[in-house]
Amino acid sequence: WRAVSASILPILCSIQSCSAMSSNFVVVGGGVAGVTCCQTLASSLPSSSDSKVILVAASGLLKGVSNVVKLTRFTDTFDVVEQEFDKISGPNTELVQGEAVGIDVPNKQLLLRDGRKIGYGKLCLCTGARPKRVSSHERVLCLRDTQ
Repeated sequence: WRAVSASILPILCSIQSCSAMSSNFVVVGGGVAGVTCCQTLASSLPSSSDSKVILVAASGLLKGVSNVVKLTRFTDTFDVVEQEFDKISGPNTELVQGEAVGIDVPNKQLLLRDGRKIGYGKLCLCTGARPKRVSSHERVLCLRDTQ
């Protein structure tokens, strides 16, 4: 995947205004994958559109990328940076700090630990994983986030 410009980032959504939220796209995860997914989706929406992307993250710090350099057709190098919730802004996006605890699939709702529900059209789960080494060959590199 290709990193998206850091200029398209989500805006903070206060807890009071998030009680009955819904969006075409909801992304869960404040790591590089979740932030990049949110940025990519937001950049594909027309600026005049009523559509938006909601990013749900448990932590007060989001991870993004900077200094992206394309090395080969399939390889980029970049720096991972942390950004606080209140330092982030951008079009067609909202940010919700909360912990996702369940999904109500029939009603298309993401359930948060504090009782809030976020309706969605499409849901992207970018909550991370543990790397699985598929080979111990000297030319196979296993990558892992720092946190």
